[in-house]
Amino acid sequence: MLELEITRSKETIVPRFPLFVLAWVFPVLVLAAIQPISREVHKHFVDEGIFEGGSLAAANLANVRLGKHDGFERWVVDFEDPRTHILGQTAPRFSLRYAREQVGMAPTGEENLLLPARLLLSLRRIEATTVTQERLDKLAKKSKLVKAIVLHPPIESGDRVLEFVLNGPARFEAHQPSSREGRLVLDLKPSTGE
Repeated sequence: MLELEITRSKETIVPRFPLFVLAWVFPVLVLAAIQPISREVHKHFVDEGIFEGGSLAAANLANVRLGKHDGFERWVVDFEDPRTHILGQTAPRFSLRYAREQVGMAPTGEENLLLPARLLLSLRRIEATTVTQERLDKLAKKSKLVKAIVLHPPIESGDRVLEFVLNGPARFEAHQPSSREGRLVLDLKPSTGE
């Protein structure tokens, strides 16, 4: 809980954070450097990081697709211009973050999965979407790596989160092709076995 200390002589308010909060937040801020998303395929799969891309323009979330390739799954998120409805020309500002699974210890000494690994795609200024939860559920059933996909309700000003809940730890490579500005490509493969 945030505590406030009031110094009466200067009438200033100084926040005092419990030490455990600072010990947790500081390394996260230092280690989680935000990187620009790649504009081309590198086939360099990672299991950490925050990647940003897109533009300040608003967009519609038009489609989410799954393609199976040798050794990995390719997920494609398509955006369209909200006024002209032209597919693939513009993408909203977005960030993609991998969240590792969180495991806790039971009183018996067994490990329990508290939260599965997941990829969180935060989208800014989504004006409309034709993507339904029913469609996302069908896609997840076809995947070996993704257990569920959740399109969270709008937060404010059209900001949304598309959450890919994974069956287990995975590695990913994401890029926003230069030739198709309004497309995000996300390649996924299991962490085990290269």
